[in-house]
Parts: sequence; structure tokens; C-alpha cells
Amino acid sequence: MSHRHHDRSPIRVWRWPVVIGALTSAGLTCALFSDGGWGDHVANVCLAIPVGVCCWFGWRPSKP
Repeated sequence: MSHRHHDRSPIRVWRWPVVIGALTSAGLTCALFSDGGWGDHVANVCLAIPVGVCCWFGWRPSKP
């Protein structure tokens, strides 16, 4: 059996959780401070992406 070397650097591990957190923070901030117009659209997009990612990975069949 050969063991594969996995690169577990902090940047590689935390890259996508930080991106999703930043999108969520940006969406919540835009929703809080916008009063219609483009701010609502930015908030909707920024908040829809993390929900879509969670749905994608939540309903995806797990590997055996």
C-alpha cells in the first residue's frame, strides 16, 4: 500500500471556508445597509452562493 502525500497547508485547508464566510459577511452587510437598488441584488447573490454550496454538498451522495 502506498501512502499519498496530502498537502495540508493552512491556506489549502481554509481557502474555501474563508471565501464562503466573506461572501456571507458581504451579503449580510449589504442587506443591512442597503435601501433597495443594487445593494439588495448584491446581498441576494452573496447570500445565495453559500446556500447553494451547502445544498450541493448536503444532497450529494457520499463516497463509500
